[in-house]
Amino acid sequence: MQTQLTEEMRQNARALEADSILRVRACVHCGFCTATCPTYQLLGDELDGPRGRIYLIKQVLEGNDVTLKTQEHLDRCLTCRNCETTCPSGVRYHNLLDIGRDIVEQKVKRPLPERMLREGLRQVVPRPAVFRALTQVGLVLRPFLPEQVRAKLPAETVKAKPRPPLRHKRRVLMLEGCAQPTLSPNTNAATASDLA
Repeated sequence: MQTQLTEEMRQNARALEADSILRVRACVHCGFCTATCPTYQLLGDELDGPRGRIYLIKQVLEGNDVTLKTQEHLDRCLTCRNCETTCPSGVRYHNLLDIGRDIVEQKVKRPLPERMLREGLRQVVPRPAVFRALTQVGLVLRPFLPEQVRAKLPAETVKAKPRPPLRHKRRVLMLEGCAQPTLSPNTNAATASDLA
């Protein structure tokens, strides 16, 4: 895919990498990616599918206006990479999306509440003890919280059941996640039990 980079983008190493991705593994606009894209399937909007997002990123690299709408379409991607499994051209979509999101993030200032929410999540979610403590506070304050927040809290805190003893030498790697040990602690124990 031919891209006419702006002078500003020619000075940006990430933009040059995106241009390389667009040229070497060019999207041929076949649409196979849209068949496996959950956001495209749900919303039915071309700009909420990989092909549409590639066009948006190309437009950003070429100096077109970057808006909150551009950012919203890029944000909606789940980064599941289903599209890459069906792409006959082998477009490295996840790399392209990371670059596009980074460039757009520098150009569009998010509204203050969204910036605060994102920063709060960055500070809380990766710290299990902080996440657990705030969940406990949320449970105490539950009656005073908006319905939208109440719905996200567990009905009650449950202590995780013990994991089963090992019965064989086989091993499996299991990602526990950031929120799951607090919000649904028995999911991992049940998985371990099923695998034992």
